[in-house]
Amino acid sequence: MEGNLRQIILWLAAVAVIVAVILGVRLAILRSAELAGSPLNPTLATSAPFGNPPKQWGVFANAFQINDLDDPFSPAKIDATIVVLKDLGVNAVLLPYEALPTGEPNDAVNDVMVDKFSKAGLSIVMLCCDGFEFGETNRYQAAYEFAQRLGQKYGNQIHYFQFLNEISGTAIKPGHSGFTFDDYEPEKYVKIRELLRGLTDGLASASPRAHRILSAHWLGIGIIDQLINDRVSFEIVAWHWFSDMGPDPVAIPLATERGVPAEFDGQIFNLPAHFTKQGKRFWVTETNLTNGSLNGLERQQADYLRHMLEVVKATDNISGFFYYRLTDGAENAGKSAWGLYETSKTADGSTLNYDHPKEAYQVYKDFLKIEHQARPVPFDLQPTNR
Repeated sequence: MEGNLRQIILWLAAVAVIVAVILGVRLAILRSAELAGSPLNPTLATSAPFGNPPKQWGVFANAFQINDLDDPFSPAKIDATIVVLKDLGVNAVLLPYEALPTGEPNDAVNDVMVDKFSKAGLSIVMLCCDGFEFGETNRYQAAYEFAQRLGQKYGNQIHYFQFLNEISGTAIKPGHSGFTFDDYEPEKYVKIRELLRGLTDGLASASPRAHRILSAHWLGIGIIDQLINDRVSFEIVAWHWFSDMGPDPVAIPLATERGVPAEFDGQIFNLPAHFTKQGKRFWVTETNLTNGSLNGLERQQADYLRHMLEVVKATDNISGFFYYRLTDGAENAGKSAWGLYETSKTADGSTLNYDHPKEAYQVYKDFLKIEHQARPVPFDLQPTNR
């Protein structure tokens, strides 16, 4: 009896050893796969873990899209904007989170804006925190609570949140391109990093499936790379690219006169590939001819948009595109010529209306009609990168 018991014990011990070995090998494989896509080993990551999600097409707008500077908020004007967006054919809209002059959230505007755009079937990408103050002490906690409130309030309606705007310009040394982290002020960077860490962590605490977006422009990859190395959590890199920066962000000729170190001189740099190798999705969220249609360049504005649309369509690792912007804006609020649509004064001169689309509008509309026929995939079916 004792002999049989001893044999059973030995057999169970042997089974336990085999199971432990199998589990150890399995964990080692999983750990290797994790490290291959980790920001700590970006050279090993050859593709993003989410594959090639469907392209997403949108435009920058806001709650005061056709307001003069002193016009009161009008929900009816959001309705007019939605009519234009539906005609254009976009399935997403990039919207700034509105603040009061005191720096507090303008809930009266934001609630209506979010409700109307989401009920219209447009997926919202919320650009937040510009104009908000978080103080010099306890920045992480203040930012955490701010973003947590955002997630609690809008997490069921909004799944994409961009924190800050053009991080690449926040801590850069004067006269530098931002291509390497040496181009940034370390003390300023730490403040930005802790602010972003609070914002991204706070949103995740309340809305764990939300996609967190950080943006930059031109050659400012150095600060984004460092944020990835410092394990700030986010899913999407959004880039701003205008015609004076080069033809497009996929094939950028690097040169020392553009502010890059000598060892990169003469290379062709691919921004989307650089970040997808680090496990991030890549969007273009602002683009235009540098001055839009200013000085009679409406045809050139349309031609540049056509070029960018074809580049994005042909580039698998660009999964989102948002044109800047929907309208030229108000005469007394720094009117630009970047819009797809001209605005004009109403007959009584009291406010603005949508007047007529520019050539670029028709280019985008025609493109989207063909694109949606080819790939009619809803915006929010994209997987999270977690």
